[in-house]
Amino acid sequence: MKAKHVFKRAALTLAGASLLVPQASLLAANPTSAPAKPAAQTASIMDVALAQSGSLRGQVVNAQGAPVSRMNVLVQSSGREVATTLTNERGEFAVNNLRGGNYTIAAGDSAGVYRVWTANAAPPSAKPGVLLISGRQVTVGQNAGFTGRTGLMVLGTAAAIVTAGVVSNDDESSS
Repeated sequence: MKAKHVFKRAALTLAGASLLVPQASLLAANPTSAPAKPAAQTASIMDVALAQSGSLRGQVVNAQGAPVSRMNVLVQSSGREVATTLTNERGEFAVNNLRGGNYTIAAGDSAGVYRVWTANAAPPSAKPGVLLISGRQVTVGQNAGFTGRTGLMVLGTAAAIVTAGVVSNDDESSS
């Protein structure tokens, strides 16, 4: 009987303590590690073929697929700016005089890493151009609307209420 009360008190204490612990500490695999890199830096490298003229072609669209005009496009190699251009009214852009190599191409809040090939050396799987989707938000996982510290507090409170109800019901039945 005494062990049962100790268990109930421990469960109630644990449920209450969950309200005080930051959610990141509970959910992170390694809470002291550095923040994750943006999706553009961790995504796989895509192969793209330059046009016969040696230009890299691409398009910037929004999350709904509509072209984004007058968007600044930045091309970098090894962290250095190689070229900048603006998209036209159809969201298209072209960068001339590129050589084969690895490039980061960014427009607005979207970026990608591309392995650019000359037209004659490109593998069959190489794409004819770059497609950047501006404003796309990536959601990883599901949380049923409970986010951040609020979600943890809701779950911790629910656990405390359930545990308190169990303790209360057991106390009434044992008297």
